[in-house]
This record gives sequence, structure tokens and C-alpha cells, in this order.
Amino acid sequence: MSPRRRSSESWSVHPDTRRGIVAVVIFALAFFLSLGFFHAAGAFGQVMDDGMAQVFGWVRFFIPFFLLAWGIYIVAPEKLPLRFSNVLGIRCQFQK
Repeated sequence: MSPRRRSSESWSVHPDTRRGIVAVVIFALAFFLSLGFFHAAGAFGQVMDDGMAQVFGWVRFFIPFFLLAWGIYIVAPEKLPLRFSNVLGIRCQFQK
């Protein structure tokens, strides 16, 4: 057998394409988590809901909204400015 030749083409992906793929994955995760709350996503949704309940407790209901905001930020960062004061305010909101 002859050794495999390395392709001269790289598998690099354009940064805009990469951001788009990540945004779609985040939106899909938010969608399935939302369906899991209502037991409408089958066994996968039930497992996700149970896992989120164990890790986050009642805050799990806010996770899909957070994921949607993160996906929008990835797609159009100028529409949803993320500043330190915003992050600090959200963090302080969920303190005991």
C-alpha cells in the first residue's frame, strides 16, 4: 500500500460560516430545551429537562432565553450589544 498523500487543501471554514453554524446549533438547543419543559421533545427532551433541573434548578426556565440571546449576539452583534455592565446586572439578578 502506498502512503496517503496529504491534500493541499485545508479544511478551514470562513469565520462567517463558522459563526452561522454555531448560531444554528445554539438555536436548535434552545428549541429542544423549550420543548423539553413541556414534555414534547420525546426521550431526548426528557433527559435534557431532567439534567437541566439537576444542574440549574428553577433557573433552567431562563436558559433557552439566554441561548436565544446568545445566538442573536453571534449572528448580529451590533443588534444586541454585550457590555460588562449588562453581564454584571444579569449575574447580580440571580444571586441569593
